[in-house]
Amino acid sequence: MLIGIWDLLFHPDAFFARVSKERINQIPPLIIIGTGIFFFSIIHLMALIFPNRGGWSFLVFQGLAQKIIVSLITASVVKPMIIWGLFSIVFYCISRVAGGTGSFYATIQNVGYGMLPWSVSVIVPFIAYVYNFVSYTGGPVIGGYCGIWLMHPIVCSLPLLGVMVWSCYLWTIAVRYTHGLPLKKAAVITIVPVSVFLFISLLPELCYFWRLCL
Repeated sequence: MLIGIWDLLFHPDAFFARVSKERINQIPPLIIIGTGIFFFSIIHLMALIFPNRGGWSFLVFQGLAQKIIVSLITASVVKPMIIWGLFSIVFYCISRVAGGTGSFYATIQNVGYGMLPWSVSVIVPFIAYVYNFVSYTGGPVIGGYCGIWLMHPIVCSLPLLGVMVWSCYLWTIAVRYTHGLPLKKAAVITIVPVSVFLFISLLPELCYFWRLCL
């Protein structure tokens, strides 16, 4: 299993070439996405259980509890499943129009594999939470301007951008082997929808940056 994860992250050509010859199995992608959902939920719960450690007023936190719970469910569970299903449908439909031969179930499986960077990226918000915790409690290293920059909207958007670029690369290789398409055609099939998704997701931050430049 660990060898397979290593190949998926750093040798995706070899991984998807092997997987394309095996029987379709949705369990490994479910484990990958489920692991990400679990750890992202833990991070949100850390913020929910230890608000005062970060210097928050408990009364203020009580007013935010419901919003945090909704945010927890949305960010940790709903969004990943929507992304998995949406990109599976989009990649499959475009690939079939482009002459691809892969099945829809194989597409779902391999798009799920391509979400491994998202599950691995759980380290980023965990570190950000710890940094924020230390800065609020007077940490000598990351307080002040460093703590402010860590919470800057543009800085907070960088992990999403990095994860989606990495996943897009994996999805390109996945589409190539799943549907028997040339690499350039597979790249167009994945890069265009992912770029549209990123533009819509980062539009608030782009508007914020544009206002700063004016």
